[in-house]
Amino acid sequence: MSELGRFRIVIRLRIDNPAFPQYLIYVGYKLVGKQFSVPTVSDCEWLERQEAMERLVYAQQSARLFEHSIQARGCYRGHRYPTPEEEESA
Repeated sequence: MSELGRFRIVIRLRIDNPAFPQYLIYVGYKLVGKQFSVPTVSDCEWLERQEAMERLVYAQQSARLFEHSIQARGCYRGHRYPTPEEEESA
């Protein structure tokens, strides 16, 4: 285990080829990513940004699916959900 700035690097053997190492990159106790070559600080920062972007994309897709499911349920039951303007006037 070694420290690289604020990142913690854990070295372990690869499962598919135990002759070569695998580098696991952590921030605190959170796994940011893994790499098969010796990481630098810029590699670690890039992996951290990629992981954050993947979480954002996943959240946006989940929100879109949720909105779609609400609209589908409203149409299926023969009614629609009121818009925010209609809710205020009621």
